[in-house]
Amino acid sequence: FGLCWISIVGNSQDLKLDKKEKKEARKAERLKDYEALGTLLESRKFVFEADKVSSQMFNNRISPDHNYIRFDTLSAFIQFERIIKSKKPLTWEGNIVGWELEKNDKKLYYDLKFNISTVIQNYYMFINYDSSANLRIGGFMYLGYIRQL
Repeated sequence: FGLCWISIVGNSQDLKLDKKEKKEARKAERLKDYEALGTLLESRKFVFEADKVSSQMFNNRISPDHNYIRFDTLSAFIQFERIIKSKKPLTWEGNIVGWELEKNDKKLYYDLKFNISTVIQNYYMFINYDSSANLRIGGFMYLGYIRQL
């Protein structure tokens, strides 16, 4: 009985180490993803693709092919479908002004604020380490992902 007990205690300690090792590995992977995302965001060569939009009145799935912001260093090209009335996409482009990228190293996310020179509108983006992002434009919240161009 004593030998069985020692064996069980030894195995449970191994399981605790495995759990701790797995947790540390996940943490290291998240940190790696966070740092790579930071490099991508600082390059200003990426696209935000939205697949969902919500407001106080609705919550809809949308196509990332027609709802995105493409950043190309100093300029941006934006296309979003009209939510109300027709689905014809609205497009505009301009220079990026007021670019403010803040990072939270503890919680592994970024806050991005920017304006486009041709549009009187403020853009606010919250970006998680896993590249999922929320973009707020006026009363609309677009949910989607950041990817490299």
